[in-house]
Amino acid sequence: MSKTDTLDQSDLPVNGTRRTVCRICHLACPLVVEMEAGKPSKIYGDKNNPIYHGYSCIKGRVAYSYHTSEARLLHSMKRSDDGEYRPIESDTACKEIAGKVRELLDQYGPRSIACFIGTPGWNNLSQQPLPHQRLRTPSPLGVA
Repeated sequence: MSKTDTLDQSDLPVNGTRRTVCRICHLACPLVVEMEAGKPSKIYGDKNNPIYHGYSCIKGRVAYSYHTSEARLLHSMKRSDDGEYRPIESDTACKEIAGKVRELLDQYGPRSIACFIGTPGWNNLSQQPLPHQRLRTPSPLGVA
């Protein structure tokens, strides 16, 4: 895999704490992450934040498990003909996916593609039309 296909974690402290925000939903709750041996070991709400006063939901507080899971993907994978997943360069994967999307659009038309925008994107109205405009698919906002 190329350097761009692996996650660079060189800016994370090996031990100690780091202040950040949760990215699971649009509220962006301020969090404190405790690091042990270069990995997140505990996450909790930042009590020094004047708005949230240390509040964070359970999803944010257990987010470290996403980083420490043995099942965590560290690079792009592609399912082979035998059903096994094998590493693939990210650029190659994007090109292959774009080709498949183009085939679907050409064969079945714009209504064959559904666009999903997660919580942070849905709350950013300026971003909602972009995938629809690019793919020329119907938009729920009627602006594509």
